[in-house]
Amino acid sequence: MFLSFSFLSVKAVRYIGLFALVSAPILGGNLDLPLRQVKEKMVKKIPFAEKSFVPLISQGGLLLLMVCVFISTFRDEKAFKFGLGVRKSLYPDKAIEFIRKNQVSGNMYNSGEFGGYLAWKCYPERKIFFFNDPVLFEDLIDSIYQSPLRSEASKPSNFAGLFEKFNINYILKSYQTPALETYYIQRGDWELVYWDERTLVYLKDNETNRSLIEKYAYKHVDPLNFNPSFAQTLVRHNFARSAFAELERNLRDNPYNFKAHLFSGCLYESLNENEKAIKSYLQAKQINPQVGYIHYTLGMRLGKLYLGNKEIDLAINVLEKQKKYLANLELYFLLGTAYAQKPEAKAKIKGAKILQKALKLDSRNSSIRSNLAFIYYDLGHWQEAIKEFKSSLETNPSLANSYYGLGLAYEKLALREKAIESWEKYIQYSTNKEWIEEAKKHLAILKGHK
Repeated sequence: MFLSFSFLSVKAVRYIGLFALVSAPILGGNLDLPLRQVKEKMVKKIPFAEKSFVPLISQGGLLLLMVCVFISTFRDEKAFKFGLGVRKSLYPDKAIEFIRKNQVSGNMYNSGEFGGYLAWKCYPERKIFFFNDPVLFEDLIDSIYQSPLRSEASKPSNFAGLFEKFNINYILKSYQTPALETYYIQRGDWELVYWDERTLVYLKDNETNRSLIEKYAYKHVDPLNFNPSFAQTLVRHNFARSAFAELERNLRDNPYNFKAHLFSGCLYESLNENEKAIKSYLQAKQINPQVGYIHYTLGMRLGKLYLGNKEIDLAINVLEKQKKYLANLELYFLLGTAYAQKPEAKAKIKGAKILQKALKLDSRNSSIRSNLAFIYYDLGHWQEAIKEFKSSLETNPSLANSYYGLGLAYEKLALREKAIESWEKYIQYSTNKEWIEEAKKHLAILKGHK
């Protein structure tokens, strides 16, 4: 019985109560055995020990020990250690601190996964809206999470008026965004005033919350939607500096907010401030190095930035590590391009093999063919280089880099007219002023000599 219920308690938290009921008498009986032996020895030496309170004291001591362990494990200031205590990184602890500190009042809506923690942490000071218990909140959970079994309950029309009915004044939510939460947040009368990498707090835009909204509202950073495209949009509309101010404010309160560092990196990258972007990405990676997808994404972005800064060895080192997460077209392209920029022939050959793998995934990718052609050129295989440059232009006739490569290759083969034509095409399609000047120098030499 003990082993069976031990297994169940490890398998699922809800069985711990049953384990306690079954194991208590078993453990108690076994622990009482050595105490009885002690008592028998004491009786031989001390006659009145037969009527002593040794069993009572022993059981009382065990009970006291359990109480002490429980209090020590779950007290507020207790750090999670040796598998005991509350792992606060999983719960909205700092968000609760923000709400209490700023005396946010009224009724709360909370995400279901936080319900149990909030009931333990905040009741009776604050009442929770619900928690993820399908027995107690079946209809509400189906409505919020759009259960396919109850399609009628999940229609937006059924959400309208729900928050008004319960007079909800603030939302404390996770990054999971079920239909009900999305409906109200997108309505425009809720303002984000707090967020960390686990929790978001929204206040209803009303007179009661006006001063807090003016002080804390995030107008340019949206943690639910932030991505490189959004960062580029902020830059395009000249909101980047305002977004940085909001991110800096957030990091002052939450210096280990992984998402804030990641968003900062995206913004810096969109502004072409590569050194600052790399620093932000590395900080994010240091905070959360174990998340596979995020680690891969960061590695790819770092690889691009290192390539842009001509830090080739760093780029190769970062990109090679990403293979264990995911090897795809983009990774092959970046890694092959990085090896291509190394001066050693061995590295260039390796780069060519990687780019050939990429072409198997996308044979019509003109950028990959162009980079492969440049490797052939560097290795002295000019005919193969010309073939790949031409293939890249078949799918993208305005790819300037391929015309540049053709100009160089035709010069090596002393094909003067074709070289002139290629340089002229490069000048026509390129936007790089520095390399356009180089192309003009080549043209001047070719046109001045037979």
